[in-house]
Amino acid sequence: MEERSKEVAQFWEDLRIDPVELAVGTRSGYTLRAYRMSDTLPNWKGNLSDPPVSDDPESTDNPDPDEMDFDANDAEPEEVPVMLARKGKLLVFEDPEDLVKYVRENDDSELAWLEEYGKLQEDLEASHVEADEADVYDLSSIVPDLRQGTWNHEELIAAGEIARDVAYVCDLEGVSDALDPGSPLDQLDNHLRDSVEGGLKAVRANRKIKKASTEQTAIAWRSVVGKMGEAVDWR
Repeated sequence: MEERSKEVAQFWEDLRIDPVELAVGTRSGYTLRAYRMSDTLPNWKGNLSDPPVSDDPESTDNPDPDEMDFDANDAEPEEVPVMLARKGKLLVFEDPEDLVKYVRENDDSELAWLEEYGKLQEDLEASHVEADEADVYDLSSIVPDLRQGTWNHEELIAAGEIARDVAYVCDLEGVSDALDPGSPLDQLDNHLRDSVEGGLKAVRANRKIKKASTEQTAIAWRSVVGKMGEAVDWR
């Protein structure tokens, strides 16, 4: 994979947004992702102003008080992913031109919450839609590789990263549960990271990885990838 130009890298660095290249099944395309502190976003669970409350007490738009979590105001802010998603679906564009067209013409995605979105709409060109190597995720080979008994450490670590982000953005409880701290996939993720880092930890981690069942891991990842695939709106 060729390294993208300094101009393209600077464009995204200034916006604090990144293009992501994602392959799921037989399809691949591009979406956008940023990370922001949760208390700066309108949908943060600590912001009781979302959904907005109408001045009319009889309005049907007012939330039911019994369904509002008033304890959520005590939630601690954290860094969370914000992606080009709408109504629980991740928008992925097979053609960069189509991604540019959508961004320019629409402000109804979650990414539009960002103050930099207006500048993105004005300046984005198809030539900018080039993902950094660290933001390329190929989920199409995860399960086949595991079924063959192959542990691709960095690929699995990257898959866990994008899976957690998509689960958060699209509210995929099944994926979040599968990757929750302490879950088998999370424990495996920790071992893989230790293995990549090297040193004494790597020796111990490699022993634990060898004991893990590639078949059981493949089954777990097949479920995760399947749920993620259902959440993608291919454009």
